[in-house]
Amino acid sequence: MPRKLPHSHTCFVCGEHNPKGLNVRFYADEHSAIVPLFLREEQMGYPGIAHGGVLMSILDELMGWAATMQTGEFSVSAEISTRFLKPVPLHTPLTARAQMTQRRGRVWYAHGEIVDEKGTVYVRAVGKYVSIGKERTAEILKLMIHDPDAVSPEELLREFDRKE
Repeated sequence: MPRKLPHSHTCFVCGEHNPKGLNVRFYADEHSAIVPLFLREEQMGYPGIAHGGVLMSILDELMGWAATMQTGEFSVSAEISTRFLKPVPLHTPLTARAQMTQRRGRVWYAHGEIVDEKGTVYVRAVGKYVSIGKERTAEILKLMIHDPDAVSPEELLREFDRKE
């Protein structure tokens, strides 16, 4: 069963107190980072269609979390490629899912997609991420919001230590 991940006060994608942000909540299971989505007019590009930049931002953050859950470290984006296969409708239940696909030292690769309840794929992305290191990861975890039902920092760090 997917578990809620920590989030930020100010992040554009997951910031709880960012009035201009998306306020998205991320979840993870053993293999993937997951986001249930229901996009509204605030995330619109053309009428009735989600803005591509919003979708890319969500997938970027999601692929970063997928890598974090496998490596034990946060990272920064180095390269992202996104394919928009179909216009993404507003007011439609969607799921974004990402997995880490490869690790080469401090560089990690991940892929993600956004699908509807029928499994129709709307967007696919691949990303390359560079580790910020365990020490900086621990510092950032202290600044994040950890809801009572979310994976705790201690749990995340223990999980990280097991995967070394």
